[in-house]
Amino acid sequence: MAPPATLDVHRVPGHLLRGLLLGVAACLPVALTSVLPVAPDVVLLVVVALALVHGPTAGALAGLAGGWAVDLVPPGGDPLGAGALAYCAAGAVVGALRRYASWSPLLPLVATALAAAGLQALRGVLALAGVGWATAGTLGVAAVVTVVAGAVLVPLLVALDRAVVERGWG
Repeated sequence: MAPPATLDVHRVPGHLLRGLLLGVAACLPVALTSVLPVAPDVVLLVVVALALVHGPTAGALAGLAGGWAVDLVPPGGDPLGAGALAYCAAGAVVGALRRYASWSPLLPLVATALAAAGLQALRGVLALAGVGWATAGTLGVAAVVTVVAGAVLVPLLVALDRAVVERGWG
């Protein structure tokens, strides 16, 4: 019989920091819409960074949590849960890309571009199906803005998460 699983207390600060990052990232676009016409998808950037550091399982879990936050923060997602599944898939794919691609300075940019394009394509398909609204122009601009923001933010988020891991916070 296996011993019961115990909580590794040393890893709690890292998990709390990642949860805080996802929560702030979900709320940030709502605050930025009054300043910017198109806000970058900051949740996707956090999911990409976590998937690049920890792999497909952690990326999928971070995507699921971040997607739920995006679905629940006003104006919300329609249908509820579709965003969570899309972010989950993006995290899993980017995490798998990390596993099979050698680390290069371009990997965060390529991963962000693939994830942003896939997420915006899914939003376009949902809009064509009559769920939500989007035009090809707004989807393209949103993907470009996310990739440009990702070129700056993803390496910083990867460095932050690596520093958390090196400190032993998990």
